Amino acid sequence: MTNRTAHHADHMKATSTDYYAQDTLNEHMCGDIWWGMPTFGLLPLSTAIAIVVTPACDLDNCKTETLTYLPCVPVETYFSTSPIARRVKGELRQLIGQKHLSEFIPPLLNDDTLALTAHEAGKLDTLLARHGAALGEPRVKKIADALALLKCITEGSLPDDIVLFKSVFGRNASKLIEDIVRNNRPDTHFLPKDLQPVEYGVMPAHSVILFRYPVTVPMELIEGIDYNAGSAWKSAFRSRAFLTASLAMFDEKPPIKRGRVREPFMKDIITRYVASFGRLGSPDFSPQLVSDIRSEIEAS
Repeated sequence: MTNRTAHHADHMKATSTDYYAQDTLNEHMCGDIWWGMPTFGLLPLSTAIAIVVTPACDLDNCKTETLTYLPCVPVETYFSTSPIARRVKGELRQLIGQKHLSEFIPPLLNDDTLALTAHEAGKLDTLLARHGAALGEPRVKKIADALALLKCITEGSLPDDIVLFKSVFGRNASKLIEDIVRNNRPDTHFLPKDLQPVEYGVMPAHSVILFRYPVTVPMELIEGIDYNAGSAWKSAFRSRAFLTASLAMFDEKPPIKRGRVREPFMKDIITRYVASFGRLGSPDFSPQLVSDIRSEIEAS
């Protein structure tokens, strides 16, 4: 590649400042970025940044009674949420070994539940006491960190950094982070921080949109926000019984629109979001059948 070609290629690359706009705060659009929107108990955070995915035509023509959005959380927060739990359990199964896990019935660390139950935690403590010496100190340390991360996910207590994540996944941690940034995961979409002071910025941290956690709230709540009312903003809706349940999930401080995702990037988000729910799928082969087929192919 020549220097001129390389320069042109670099010029075509997106930067964080290309992603966001703050010129349409007085109208509702697909791609609007709201701060302080409720997660309805789906995540450890009670509120999060939200990316609106309601179709633009419905918003333009006032044809919708609801606003649908996708929670958007900092990458560090994502590492302590249930979507990561299955990966952590898989890592634990490799570290401990199926032989030791099968000493208990049913075997420990299956994927029936993403949380770490008290029963499992107790049995794993027993297992480590019994086989810790054979597993070795470095592996036991890694297992302890993985269990600590699972405990954070189970209890919804978020660590301040990603030290546990790095410890659990080791050299694979960098690859997992790159997969998130490059949007190689089908259930998330990466958004870069905007490098602006938080007082008037749009995206304060590198974050991921969570496709599997869509939330819908009454449009009337959004349309009727009175910022002059401060913490009393909810009082205007108290008499409307059908809004009570949704209203209770909002903070005393009203949500606020901070900007929007620009159209080229929002089109990609919508395409990937729709595709994530458009997969028909089919049953997987059992591990034994995969092994048998592999043997047949290798023998041919």
